[in-house]
Amino acid sequence: MNINIAQINVDTFWDSGVHSKVPPSDRKDGEELEEYLSRFLSSKSDFVIKKVKEVFDNGKPDGDYLFVTLPEFFWNAPWDALRNSSELGELVDFYMSNLSKTINDIMINFAPDDFGKIVLLAGSAGLPVAIDGKKYHESFNYLLTANNWRKNPEGEVELSMWPKRTTSSVDYGVSMNARYVDDVACYTFGLGKAGTIVVTWINKSVAEHNAITGYGPVFDNSFIPELPFSINLCLDYNEASSETRKDELDSTQSKIDFLIACGMNIDFNKQYSPGVLFSCRNDGNSLDTPSKTEVYSVDDGKIKQSQSPLKVIGDDIFLWRLSVI
Repeated sequence: MNINIAQINVDTFWDSGVHSKVPPSDRKDGEELEEYLSRFLSSKSDFVIKKVKEVFDNGKPDGDYLFVTLPEFFWNAPWDALRNSSELGELVDFYMSNLSKTINDIMINFAPDDFGKIVLLAGSAGLPVAIDGKKYHESFNYLLTANNWRKNPEGEVELSMWPKRTTSSVDYGVSMNARYVDDVACYTFGLGKAGTIVVTWINKSVAEHNAITGYGPVFDNSFIPELPFSINLCLDYNEASSETRKDELDSTQSKIDFLIACGMNIDFNKQYSPGVLFSCRNDGNSLDTPSKTEVYSVDDGKIKQSQSPLKVIGDDIFLWRLSVI
């Protein structure tokens, strides 16, 4: 089986603009947060649609499937868009209500009869969620996957959600310190006008899917039966990998392992699951990581050899063609 992997790479690391390559918020004076976020998600959606079409404008990929990846925090609006502490909760509610529809609206642009079969690993959105009765927030940083040829009972594209289990010290705004709150390990972050928040180091979110078969509390990674895959979101690659969360996967026989990150390098000493053939990384932090998109072959659980892209389209689309047995 031949597959193509198009990794769309953009900067997603934000730290109030001091070192960030992410532009500051363009929220207008008097613009309601919901209006701004609608505009922001729409622009992100348009960007993804444009980039996927650019792949096809450069020749329809020759293969059975096209995987498209985006980096961690791709969907996050700059934190300086918030103007007070109450708007953080509004932002969380907005994403919870609208991001799934945004992914659905992207995929309906790519009919399988015209574009072949496409799988979107749609980067992530990181949301600090307030916990009732607690002095801390819990991080809900999650990636949605979608494909363009299967729809759930409601007629929407299938979605699976893979949450990040381990919070990094640079995930939200300006990192301030690490401390325990009510005996729970936490990080403190500064969000500008939204104030200071405390976020747990470990969160309890688990995978889920909404597919042809209905809702389920696992990540559906086997809708291509001969090509199950796994995902690690940044720090989880070392701390809480898909290998250690097998009960959340529909299939544990991964052939491709994706690292969707914002500041996490490939570990050449890592022991991958026995069936993994390739490790693919898309990273949104260009500050101190040597390569932002890369693919390696894996043999007997170990990184073997770097794979050169088939082509580079513009300066942000990297396309690989891989043979998967």
